[in-house]
Amino acid sequence: MAKMPKISNVKEMYDIDADKMTYTGCLYWRIDRFGNRYLSKKDLIGALNLTVIMNIPFFTIVYFGTKSYRKIQELISQGENDYSKKLQMQLYKALVAQTLIPMVFLFIPVGFLFYCPLIGIDISCSSLLITFFYSFYPAVDPLPNLLFIDEYRNAFFNFFRRAINGNQVTSVVSYDLNMA
Repeated sequence: MAKMPKISNVKEMYDIDADKMTYTGCLYWRIDRFGNRYLSKKDLIGALNLTVIMNIPFFTIVYFGTKSYRKIQELISQGENDYSKKLQMQLYKALVAQTLIPMVFLFIPVGFLFYCPLIGIDISCSSLLITFFYSFYPAVDPLPNLLFIDEYRNAFFNFFRRAINGNQVTSVVSYDLNMA
């Protein structure tokens, strides 16, 4: 059995009253009145329930990502012109990225945070990084559309080019063809 990390008081470590915060976690290993460590069935069942809840969106993403991939492959092969094929390929790349982003920023970090204590791995030093990852997800999620789809990317960068360059003044000369 791996050595369990010392459990520190939240008030001592972070100067936060645990009664005034919201948290979800499991204390998998408890100590009985005789000082023996045992696996808490209640916490294990709670963790399994949260795993089921977390797997619903995960498998939804995988299922519809796979279904969309097949549909886009069909559309690419049926593409009538180069523009259509190019657009479908851009959408495909954006779809792949938008499937990977929740896995990297949500499912894997939260899974680590949730299950490492079960097997006795102390991840308290990396919990801040994990929190950053799932907090950063909403900011990263729209980026594949901006980066992979040409029309969006061009509009996005043109907006910033205009903002950086400011208003440009161009002289205009007018000729009246009716005057001699």
